[in-house]
Amino acid sequence: MKRAYQGGSYPHSPILFCGTRKILPHFIKIGTLKASEQLKVLPSLDEKYYTVQIGEETACILKESVKPVEKLDRSLFIEKGNKTYFQMYAIKSTPVYYFQGAQRKELATIEKNVKFSMLGENDNFYQIIVAGRKAYIDKNSVHFVFPQNDKSFQVAVNSVPVYYNKSGKLAEVGLLKKGQTFYSKSEYNGQWHVIEFGQLTGYVPKTGIKPITQKITPVSSVPFTYLVKVGKKTDVYQSTSKTSAAVATIQPGQVFAAKKLVGNFYQIIIAGKMVYLSKDAVNDKVDSKGIVNPNQTYTYEQMQRDIQRLQSFYPGLIQTQIIGHSVEGRNNIYAIKLGNGKREIFVNASHHAREHITTNLIMEMIDTYSFAYSNNQKMDNYSIKKTLDNTSIWFVPMVNPDGLANAV
Repeated sequence: MKRAYQGGSYPHSPILFCGTRKILPHFIKIGTLKASEQLKVLPSLDEKYYTVQIGEETACILKESVKPVEKLDRSLFIEKGNKTYFQMYAIKSTPVYYFQGAQRKELATIEKNVKFSMLGENDNFYQIIVAGRKAYIDKNSVHFVFPQNDKSFQVAVNSVPVYYNKSGKLAEVGLLKKGQTFYSKSEYNGQWHVIEFGQLTGYVPKTGIKPITQKITPVSSVPFTYLVKVGKKTDVYQSTSKTSAAVATIQPGQVFAAKKLVGNFYQIIIAGKMVYLSKDAVNDKVDSKGIVNPNQTYTYEQMQRDIQRLQSFYPGLIQTQIIGHSVEGRNNIYAIKLGNGKREIFVNASHHAREHITTNLIMEMIDTYSFAYSNNQKMDNYSIKKTLDNTSIWFVPMVNPDGLANAV
């Protein structure tokens, strides 16, 4: 044990970053220690300052603000040991605590970006070291430093939300449950993990999650048999039993690829993890036969229904907009964008009334390409996914709805 001191008459004692104080014009405040709390100081030749270890930072504290401990309470202190711990950093100015029995007491306030090693955890806090003291920091006040080669994570709090970026606004599409591990495709903007969440790209905030030591090999989401649309808020499970642990919660309206139906459960993938979705929670599904039936007299009303359903099942792939109205003003003229590439192609159909069969062909084409894209299939040895990631095809499937109505 190094020398132990406690805060003096000040209401609190500021702790200052001093690793490079000789080249800095001023100290940088990294936190504040509460008065009368015992702390461990390190040897220092400086006349004005002691040094203390605050997480991974060597900090300074004014000698005049502390005094020797009269009676040392060794139970308050902890040694880091030789174990390698995950590193994290505070994302905001936040209090840290210690416990005396069941009573929680504030030990210090830590400023944003101060780094710590995690020693352990309980339900709501990570265990850290502050000036030799065993301390606890709220799980929602830190982000972990994830390894470069593996960003898989475990949920450390009751649940963390999954968001979809919908035209610049975040919409919650689900929750990931405590203790479950997931595969992260990448990090985004230092604040998020990017995961596969059904037909959408999901964004998981870094608060409430932590790295894992065992690397995850993600379960492949292709090939699949069905696309299923969730009709109500529902949990998904580790097995085909609702008594097994819930892995995640899915909000209504989300679409997932299902490998197969096992009893009363669809087998789906969330962030590289195989889970089971109750058949009762599904209100619509699509198989390889697709949404569009081209073998019929294809009306304007049927096209509207199919466009709505296609966009519902392929939200990240298909966009629709109304680009005008028919000559007689009775109907909208729809444009459908298929793909996400910068290169653009334009195709239209039913330009003349007696060409209405071309609408059938185009709608079937959109349907076939969408399913092939989601299932990573090839057509004539061309990867549909690669094609539509590099190219956007704009379709106007019914240029002349008034004329077509009269023709059929």
